[in-house]
Amino acid sequence: MEMIIDGEHDPIVFFDLEMRRPNPGQDWALLEFGSIFVCPRRLIELDSYSTLIRPDDPLFLDTFSDLSNGITREALAYAPHFSQVAEKIYQILHGKIWAGHNIKRFDCVKIKEAFDGINWPSPEYRHLIDSLPLLKKWFGKRAGNMKLDSLAAYFGFEDQVHRSLDDVRMNLEVVKHCGSVLFLLDEVYLQESIFPFIFPQDSWISPNEVTIPSIYAIPASFYDGNNPKIRVMHDDIDLKLHCIRLNVRFGIRIFNDVNPRFTFVVDASFRLCEVLDKCDVHVKKRYAECGGDSKWKPVVNRDYQNICLQ
Repeated sequence: MEMIIDGEHDPIVFFDLEMRRPNPGQDWALLEFGSIFVCPRRLIELDSYSTLIRPDDPLFLDTFSDLSNGITREALAYAPHFSQVAEKIYQILHGKIWAGHNIKRFDCVKIKEAFDGINWPSPEYRHLIDSLPLLKKWFGKRAGNMKLDSLAAYFGFEDQVHRSLDDVRMNLEVVKHCGSVLFLLDEVYLQESIFPFIFPQDSWISPNEVTIPSIYAIPASFYDGNNPKIRVMHDDIDLKLHCIRLNVRFGIRIFNDVNPRFTFVVDASFRLCEVLDKCDVHVKKRYAECGGDSKWKPVVNRDYQNICLQ
């Protein structure tokens, strides 16, 4: 199978494997392969292929119980062995851009094992898009553990059915919905920065209202020069702190470890320092992951429990 998109041979192949272990500790058995070809410019499905696969072990079906997802012993008994569909699957996958949820650690490994099992060369991808780490990085913890069924529940989709073709189609919809949310949030974030008077200010909270485990950081989609911009989130919205009756005074800050400069500092409460320390940890980590290489200076000066105003 070869798809041509606007004159280019570059569709994205979303694929998924359904596998089961006959018993705990035994090897996984491949039961189903499903894939869709997706246009990378419009993110629409262009073609699809799926097949049940009969395990080579003749004893597998003897102990197999019908699954709630519709894969039955009878259907598997009439399904082709992997060796009978390997050429088709190879043509679908080899040299293509692969995409899927958690495919790097699972599906990619298992498809290679399947080809190794019949002494065939395994297909190689041109590029790999694993939506699990990708969405963990950009979408944060909005959907809990970020598994496909959790993401489906977050967006109000039907329950994941654990059939290959249905799951890859759900995967595509999840990616599109996550992308739309991030696009809209960044637009709102920019407008709030430029036109704060348009937006209500009831989203500002005090340090005592912050739940420390709910703090996390995500990259923003815009940059200031070469330095990544990082957004600090709290319960899935931008963390915006307000504090009253802070003592603001002159202080000295050391730059480049040698040059002291006068600046403004704020004497901070223990709770404010605790919140900012946690923000600092998350932002520093995300900043490094996004390629930032500037020397990091913590927000809170713990020697004096104060904060430097930039």
